[in-house]
Amino acid sequence: MNRIHVKRRSEFIVVALLAGFAGLLFWDTINAPADVMQRGPVGPQTMPFVVASLLLLCAVILAVDLLRGGQGKPEEGEAGERSDWKTCGIIAAAVLLTAAVMESVGWVVAGGVMFYLCVYAFGSRHYIRDFVVSAGMAVGSFYLFFSGLGIPLPAGLLQGVL
Repeated sequence: MNRIHVKRRSEFIVVALLAGFAGLLFWDTINAPADVMQRGPVGPQTMPFVVASLLLLCAVILAVDLLRGGQGKPEEGEAGERSDWKTCGIIAAAVLLTAAVMESVGWVVAGGVMFYLCVYAFGSRHYIRDFVVSAGMAVGSFYLFFSGLGIPLPAGLLQGVL
């Protein structure tokens, strides 16, 4: 019997995570009440099904590649480098802060702060430009969700202005 020798079993963890997220997304989409946000022929279940299908396809392709002997190669300078925990910490704090204050201060303020902190974490020190771009992204995404998708985000402090 031919036994497949896998050098890096940890790479199959990625396959399991991709397949698990795909399954969770399929299950959640199937069980979600579609009539709540129905806005035309393409309902709110379309994109989650597309994303779940692509996640599952990636998991299958990666699993086949690993079973055939493929493995991830470290990029140049990657081996032995340490993780940048400061950057990860700032981004995690920005996301958690956004989740904590979005209802009270609104998406535009919370999202703008999150975008700004993420740019700062990645090393940009163009404070004015970063502020303007972050504010533009927050306002733009607010109107994209509200006007384009029909999903109201909390306005918070800017209620009546937006």
